[in-house]
Amino acid sequence: AIEIRKPAGISGEKEWVATEYGNNKVFQVPAGDYVVVVKLNIAEAEVPVKIASGKEVPVTVNLNAGFVAVKSDAAARIEIYSSAVGIDGKRKWLGTEYGTVLNYAANAGTYHVVAISSEDAVIAEKDVVVEAGKRAEVSLP
Repeated sequence: AIEIRKPAGISGEKEWVATEYGNNKVFQVPAGDYVVVVKLNIAEAEVPVKIASGKEVPVTVNLNAGFVAVKSDAAARIEIYSSAVGIDGKRKWLGTEYGTVLNYAANAGTYHVVAISSEDAVIAEKDVVVEAGKRAEVSLP
C-alpha cells in the first residue's frame, strides 16, 4: 500500500489523505507538505515530501527490507512478533499465516517466529535476522 499523509501535528498523528495499491501510483493533492508511507507485509517506510502547485514530484521510497520465510510442517499457523519484549513482558504481534508457511517482506532487523499446532500449543519458536535485500529462511519442526 502507498499512503499519503499530512505531517504529524501536535498529537503526533499523521492525518490520512489517500491510499493506493500497487507500484508507480500518481496522487493529485493540493500544494503542501506530506509524508509518503509505503507498506508491504510488515515492512514499512516513509519519506517526507513537499509538493509545489502544478508540479509533479517523483518519490522513491526504500523499504530497507528483506524477506522472512518460515516453514513448519507440523504447524497449523505461524506467527511473527518483534524480537524485543515490552515492559509488559510480551512481544508485539506483527502477523499470522494459517498453514505451514509464512513468507513476509520485513524491514531489516530481528524478529521472533512461532509455530503453533492445531491444538494451540507452541511447537517451536526462534529469532530470525532479516537483512535488506536478502531472504532469511527458517525451518521449524
